[in-house]
Amino acid sequence: MSDEHVLYWSPALSVGNADLDAQHIILLEIGRDMIELLDHGGAAQPRLWSLLNDFFVIANHHDALEEKVLAANGYPSLPEHRAEHVRAREHIHTALCEAAEQRLNQGRLRQALMNWMHHHLSEMDLNAKPFLRHHEHQPEAALAC
Repeated sequence: MSDEHVLYWSPALSVGNADLDAQHIILLEIGRDMIELLDHGGAAQPRLWSLLNDFFVIANHHDALEEKVLAANGYPSLPEHRAEHVRAREHIHTALCEAAEQRLNQGRLRQALMNWMHHHLSEMDLNAKPFLRHHEHQPEAALAC
């Protein structure tokens, strides 16, 4: 398969939050590496399982941070956004289990990665961009004397 539809980082994908952007860049790089392995017959390689595990761990951390920022900024579609995170994690978790049992469905994994790249990042997150900027917590006022 060609990687013509694989998403590459550009400033247009920035959500205005340096931490989330850095995680997006890492996840895109790992996703592209996995797709390259899948497209070139590397599905049985231990490297794919390692990348898949890294993607899962980083995506879980990323989703938690993203949801925290969205909640702090009052994102009205947070329940839907959170549900999409859960669905994406389930797909990746399934692929991890399949890979561990050496029965990986390469097409399904590739589709899950492409979906994350396009739907999650370029649609969901960019639509939530105003709510993904850093939320500055106001220090609590000292007790009145």
